[in-house]
Amino acid sequence: MPSRILPLLMFLLASTPAEELPKIVRDQVESVKPALAKAFAEYSKKVTDENNKLVTNIQKAMEKATKAGKLDEALALKAALEKAKSGELLKSFLEPTTEDLLGTTSATTETIALVTLSTTDPVETLAANKAAYNNRDYLISEVSKELQGLSFAQRGFKEPAACTIKVVKGGILYVAVGLPSDGLDFGELGFAKTEFKISVPNGQLVVVKKIVKAGDVIELEPSALTSSFPIWKAK
Repeated sequence: MPSRILPLLMFLLASTPAEELPKIVRDQVESVKPALAKAFAEYSKKVTDENNKLVTNIQKAMEKATKAGKLDEALALKAALEKAKSGELLKSFLEPTTEDLLGTTSATTETIALVTLSTTDPVETLAANKAAYNNRDYLISEVSKELQGLSFAQRGFKEPAACTIKVVKGGILYVAVGLPSDGLDFGELGFAKTEFKISVPNGQLVVVKKIVKAGDVIELEPSALTSSFPIWKAK
């Protein structure tokens, strides 16, 4: 899956206009190539290992749902499993730019954050008439146009579960606050309330937002009714 990373790295290094650089700089650039090649090889292996873990965890969850007779959940997990096996599930999370790697890209209000989640919840595109949860047929009836087309995690209804959000690429992170609130003070976490709407059969969800940067980690506590779900860059 990440096999293109090393060729891309070498292209980026080779594309530096060496003839415009002083010799001492060219020598320094050459000297870092082996270390960067090693780092990207290790990164590639880590990505593969983590994807294999993801496949295993989804497989176990699917088998558990099947045995419990939760056929809708099992089907959703089966679809997620196929995406994980093909690499599609993680593909969008593996494309940080070189600026992101160097930490030189500033998050702005025009950029939607890219995140990964600790859960194996199905990922869907936010829109009206999409199922809000992974274990119910409750449909979203209304979504503010500013949020339409972004990704969201279909979390469980009345199945409390914590979720760790890790920011891959900085920007705005939206969170639809669960019902009742997860017990978190989103204000203390740096989130601000928006006027955006997401309406579901059991009520209207409050949507909060925060500017985040790559490497940030946010913990969402479990909720008894509907868990808060993050909204991020479309898959």
